[in-house]
Amino acid sequence: MSNNSNYLKIKKRSMFLFSLAFLSLNVFYNKPVFADGFIIPHRQKIIRPITEIPNFSVKNHFVNVDINDQFAKTTVKQIFKNDYNMDLEGTYFFPIPAEASISNFFMYMGEQKVKGKIYSKEEARKIYEDIVRKRRDPALLEYFNDGFFKASIFPIPANGQAKTELQYQQLNKANSNIFKYVYTLNTEKLSNTPLEEVSINVKIKTSKPLKSIYSPTHEIKINRINDNQAQVTYKVKNTKPNSEFILYYTVSEKDIDVNLLTYHDEIETKGYFLLMASPKFNVTNKDIAPKNIVFIIDKSGSMSGEKIDQAKDALKFCIKNLNKKDDFNIVSFSDNVESLSQELSSVNESNTKKALKFADGIEAEGGTNIDSALNTGLDFVNNSKKPATILFMTDGEPTVGIQNTEQILKNVKTYNPNKSKIFTFGVGFDVNTQFLDKISQQNHGDSEFVRPEENIESTVSNLFNKINMPVLNDINIKYSGINASDMYPKELPDLFKGSQLVILGRYTDGSRATVKISGKVGNQNKTFEYPLNFNKSENTDYLPKLWATRKIGFLLDEIRLKGSNKELVDEIIKLSKKYGIITEFTSFLVKEDTNLSAPSSTYRDSVKKKMGLAKNSSAGSWAISQSRNASKLKNQANQDSTSYLNESGETVRLDNQIQNIANKTFYQQKNIWVDGDFKDLKVIKIKVFSPAYFELSKINSINKYLSVGNDISVNIKGINIQIGRIGKENLTNAEKALLGIK
Repeated sequence: MSNNSNYLKIKKRSMFLFSLAFLSLNVFYNKPVFADGFIIPHRQKIIRPITEIPNFSVKNHFVNVDINDQFAKTTVKQIFKNDYNMDLEGTYFFPIPAEASISNFFMYMGEQKVKGKIYSKEEARKIYEDIVRKRRDPALLEYFNDGFFKASIFPIPANGQAKTELQYQQLNKANSNIFKYVYTLNTEKLSNTPLEEVSINVKIKTSKPLKSIYSPTHEIKINRINDNQAQVTYKVKNTKPNSEFILYYTVSEKDIDVNLLTYHDEIETKGYFLLMASPKFNVTNKDIAPKNIVFIIDKSGSMSGEKIDQAKDALKFCIKNLNKKDDFNIVSFSDNVESLSQELSSVNESNTKKALKFADGIEAEGGTNIDSALNTGLDFVNNSKKPATILFMTDGEPTVGIQNTEQILKNVKTYNPNKSKIFTFGVGFDVNTQFLDKISQQNHGDSEFVRPEENIESTVSNLFNKINMPVLNDINIKYSGINASDMYPKELPDLFKGSQLVILGRYTDGSRATVKISGKVGNQNKTFEYPLNFNKSENTDYLPKLWATRKIGFLLDEIRLKGSNKELVDEIIKLSKKYGIITEFTSFLVKEDTNLSAPSSTYRDSVKKKMGLAKNSSAGSWAISQSRNASKLKNQANQDSTSYLNESGETVRLDNQIQNIANKTFYQQKNIWVDGDFKDLKVIKIKVFSPAYFELSKINSINKYLSVGNDISVNIKGINIQIGRIGKENLTNAEKALLGIK
């Protein structure tokens, strides 16, 4: 196919397929290797004495996307490895989004070129069903309603590699000023070997100013270049991607813009919503509110060595990057408290030099007088009308002066009548994490903890860069026209340059609403009003899980900092089971002997016991893990909720034991994938790959669940169905009517 060939148009959601011609053996029942699509080995005669069934390995998968307004051009590059001493044969399927146009396809194997053919949706289904029947593998069921493109190519040689490159173009779906880009990455979840590297790079350029950029599926990095351009990256190694890559971006001429996504199922009375608020990127000094900022640095003896050196470097970074309209001071403390000056200093060349010299002169010695340090630091900002921020860093518990942490918390409330925001940094394992978390939460800030092997400077500088350019402070949001409830985060953060606010909540009553966002720009009160439509958005069944993730994070913090009760514990267990959100306290859900249909109260006592042990660990590695786990869940903006930090700070991943399909969660129990809603009552048992099975597969709302595996137990609209080796091969008319089969 030449570079100048005509576009191959695909009008439905479609599949791209090419055949790999090569020598092989009988691999008919071998599990295929999946790249972005998946390789299906061809049936060939057995070549002896080889007994191992060969497969390809997918080495790398790189995606580059150029978006101009609504138009997107996607380039996919993949590297396949043949690790065997023979040429191999198979068929490779490639998912393409709806309304896409293939512009180029290359396979780099010498000078050979490839030609392609488009298959209709109906032709594709017959081919898919034939593969599923013969291979006894339901993996393709998810794509039964797709067409595909087929290209015959030359073999991948023994112990060789093949590189492929595919380009396609599309118009991204748009709803008002919200645009949605989707890349089908989820076929990789069925690979039997992890990919060495997967990366997605998206360049966005828009005519109107860019506002929100958000992925509900993946943890992305956003580099905003200017008001109209941004670069989004997702990169991971040694992985099996298991979900589509979804990216939303919004455009608006407004200084602060608000956008909405909603979800409402047929059963629940309350809907779910996700609200995004973003400021313009190109802000000038006049747009940035002047602030007061005080740095409070622990210089006790335990901070000696590398810790104090990193703390000083972090402090000097902050000093060098203060805004010219800011006022600042520095407080260092051990047994006693020392400050840069007796009052706040303006930012100028002379004061900056003085501050850097003060930072260089800090030496670690003595005890830890936290109460006096906070009192001194807050006293500097109490007589000013500017918004104020305190950055407080310590590596230990109070050892001098007032040492009762509850008393210090009460004192800080008195010391802080103007409600200055306090951000805390805990360094090492000796800090009282619960104490520092309470200081930040009760004073509208946030907390960070730095393990001994981590770098203090990068942690502090990252937060400082985020909070240094405030656009709107002390935010409050009111909803009229709907009844909004159960919203997270509970405490709304400020909006900063380059940041965005993501709120998840529930709602009832009505579809059209008005949202009012109020806050302060400097000393001025501002209110912004937005008419929003709360009608159901398309393909947003991920919202309930995102909402539940944040709620669990909030409840875990409530229990950790205030104590538990049975209602909170039961709610955590219920939400964790329903949505597959695994925490250090609910990991029992992935055990094979767990009764998923049992009420939350069954596991309440064991969960409460572990939570009690955790609460008693206010310092050390486990304490830091608890704080980070809760913080991650509270601020979660994507679906990665099957991992947590254990007591040693190591990441525990449970992806291979849980699958989330649409709005359902499946747990692997004794090689059976069990739906969390399944009840072992009035069960319809159906034999896998039987005529009854394929009748089920024709129902769009069911076939996506069948792709989970050969043996599944699922609840569909209150009907309990078991798929396995034993069961009905044909359904009665009554059963067909019950299941909605015509």
